[in-house]
Amino acid sequence: MGCCNRRCALLTGAVVGAAVALLGGILIPVGNNLIEETVLEKKKTKMSATICASNWLSPGGAVYRQFWFFNVQNAREVLAISSLVSIKQTPLEVLF
Repeated sequence: MGCCNRRCALLTGAVVGAAVALLGGILIPVGNNLIEETVLEKKKTKMSATICASNWLSPGGAVYRQFWFFNVQNAREVLAISSLVSIKQTPLEVLF
């Protein structure tokens, strides 16, 4: 009996896969916490004093979004790619 059979290889692969999954489950939160404490905190303190950050938090002007709605009169022809006739409606404008 050798140790290079199919059952042994599958068992070894399962054990190695479980070990890698367990190691990843431990290291991902630890790595995220380490990066957050070292890199992101330094960037936050540097960026909070900039003009860009203050404009992002409270923009000077009004912010508008437009939503366009189309009323297609010939939907079957458009789906069959035989014609493209649509009536454009006025945009809906929302202030944020």
